[in-house]
Amino acid sequence: MKARGKLAYIQVDVGSSVFKDLANVTDSTISLSLSEIADSDADTGGWEEFLAGDKEATIDVTLNYTGSSTQEIIHDAWLNGTTFAIKYGYRAYTSAFATKYGYRAYTSAFATTVKVNSLTIDAPQDGVRTMKATLRCTVIPTSTTASANLDSAGAYGKQRGNVAGLLVKIPTITASGTSGAAAVTF
Repeated sequence: MKARGKLAYIQVDVGSSVFKDLANVTDSTISLSLSEIADSDADTGGWEEFLAGDKEATIDVTLNYTGSSTQEIIHDAWLNGTTFAIKYGYRAYTSAFATKYGYRAYTSAFATTVKVNSLTIDAPQDGVRTMKATLRCTVIPTSTTASANLDSAGAYGKQRGNVAGLLVKIPTITASGTSGAAAVTF
């Protein structure tokens, strides 16, 4: 069945093995790859042969940044260089009622631990503040179960990007017994 991209989901462990849906996701891409190791030799009849190498999985996610608990876990993991548990997978519509009202049942789920490879928080003057992150799986994903468990809206709610700020600490300047303040201009 053809379906819109909102059928993929990510859940984050918010503590004590309680998984909540990552809040306000606007786009996600689950990338799975397998490296190949060339093992061609004179006996392969002129054909290249390969052995299966290492597997890799990453999840790129973009979301409207609201400061919800699931979003803050991603930010804190990047800041502290730590990992956290997630569940990810795909949903399917289960009935005409579900399709009509947007209810989605979880049909496949995988559990793993991830680290945050990259993190960007955008604050455009003319748009909604967003967070973009790349999550890299650090352990083998295993099959599991998932059920709807929404995260709260977050401390900030959806906001226009111009609410971001830059804080600068300006030291006091002392020269020849005279003190003053340094100025920063933009």
